[in-house]
Amino acid sequence: MCEQSSTAVQSLLDAEEAGAAGRYDATLPSPEHCCARAAALHELCALRRHHQPALRSAAAALLARTHTPLQHRTPIQIYEEYDGSQMAFKPAIPPPKRNELINKRPQHAHAWAQGDFKKHCESIENSVQLIFSENVR
Repeated sequence: MCEQSSTAVQSLLDAEEAGAAGRYDATLPSPEHCCARAAALHELCALRRHHQPALRSAAAALLARTHTPLQHRTPIQIYEEYDGSQMAFKPAIPPPKRNELINKRPQHAHAWAQGDFKKHCESIENSVQLIFSENVR
């Protein structure tokens, strides 16, 4: 939907489109001179897993080429809604649920990458006699 209303977005999403002249250079400080129109939107795959829910949904909608919630807003409206000057996420990121925290705790189990090494360590453990009572008085 959004690529129909913007030819610049369409050229970014379409890999065969040769509408952009030059090469994108992210190291240049000015967006005007970095040739951003020549950039491919391969970053959308990473943005789908972003911690900000609004950015995740917008990236997923762009990848699916469906309607985005920000499509009918002006850049000023988007800036005012997602202004970062207050150092807060908008919309707020919900805290993890208690079940999620419990499931993320590390399990205290040993995992052996090599089965042969595990057998070797177990054979050494079994062959060594650890009798401490002889030395304790």
